[in-house]
Amino acid sequence: MAKYLTNTLELTSIADAIRVKGGTSSPLTYPAGFISAIEDISVGGASEDLNAFIENHGTITSFTRSVSTIGQGAFAYCENLSAIDFPNCVTIESNAFADCYGLATISFPNCTEIGVSAFDFCSGLTSVYFPECLYIKGGAFSNCSNLTTLNFPKCVEISGTAFTRCRNITSVSFPNCEKIYYGAFGYCYNLTTANFSNCIEISGHAFTGCSNLISIDFSNCEKIGSYAFSNCSKLLSVNFPKCSYMSDHAFYNCYSLTTADFASCTIISDMAFMYCSDLSIISFPECSIIGISAFTGCYNITVADFPECSIIKSYAFTSCSNITMASFPNCASIESYAFHWCSSLSSLYLMGSSVPYLFSWTVFAGTPFNSNLGTIYVPSSLYNDYIVASGWSAFSLRIVSV
Repeated sequence: MAKYLTNTLELTSIADAIRVKGGTSSPLTYPAGFISAIEDISVGGASEDLNAFIENHGTITSFTRSVSTIGQGAFAYCENLSAIDFPNCVTIESNAFADCYGLATISFPNCTEIGVSAFDFCSGLTSVYFPECLYIKGGAFSNCSNLTTLNFPKCVEISGTAFTRCRNITSVSFPNCEKIYYGAFGYCYNLTTANFSNCIEISGHAFTGCSNLISIDFSNCEKIGSYAFSNCSKLLSVNFPKCSYMSDHAFYNCYSLTTADFASCTIISDMAFMYCSDLSIISFPECSIIGISAFTGCYNITVADFPECSIIKSYAFTSCSNITMASFPNCASIESYAFHWCSSLSSLYLMGSSVPYLFSWTVFAGTPFNSNLGTIYVPSSLYNDYIVASGWSAFSLRIVSV
């Protein structure tokens, strides 16, 4: 700690010395030249040397110091610390204020980087304002259970689990953030809105378990990671105009979701919208691949129109029991059970320039086509090819040329 309070290299062992002492009366052993290197510090408004600070660190209530860096674990477990002011601090290192349960007021007007778990379990914090902060490292504010307000106007990167389990945050807005890493806002149960208009990439589990999240803005996002919004059970509508790729389970079990609009998405990975039972409107004009069980259990989809899709993987639309019409004009292959139990599917349009490869008759298991009902529309130029093609010949009575 003292290394950073005084910038004296001789004092690198002081933080460990404080913890070793553990509140006993055993004397501390200081490095040579230690005392002479110490400047006065302000503790609770009084001028004391560092020795007095060490003796009283467990009962400190406030601290002010003009330093540029706060070292690893410098104030960890100072449970009575309630207010801190570091007007010139640029960097806060890992665990600097971890487990400072009573910390309620902080001021870091010039800090640009917050280290790993720097404020972990600071349950007294209710609001934080870092006007110059660019980087928030992993777990920086995790488990700050009473934190409600975040203000980081310049932040460009939020690392993994930075705000995980901050259960009382209701709204977040990071206008300049470009990347959100793994689990950054996971299980923020009361979060209702998230605005990241400049975010380019959302990593896995970023908002997983945010069960009250209703509205999101990611108008520049290009990539969504695994489970990024899984179990966001109140999310109503998603619009990602620039997203080209979403990983598996991205919106898994978002059962209140009604609309999904992805103008640029080319790949929908496995189980991306699985069990989004209220999903009724989907728009993916550029999608080329639909992954395994991507829309399984999306009972309220009525129309599936994918003008650029070439590959439909197994179970892609299983149990989409209200789909009545599907169109895939560029389809090249359909894997097993892709439309399993699409019990209302009565019209399928396959108007491409070649006959898609059908893995087996199980593609349409549980559909009207297996009961000699419904119609499969194909180009007249390919009609003769369809009725003799492997897999398709089983549905020859349902194939109609257009």
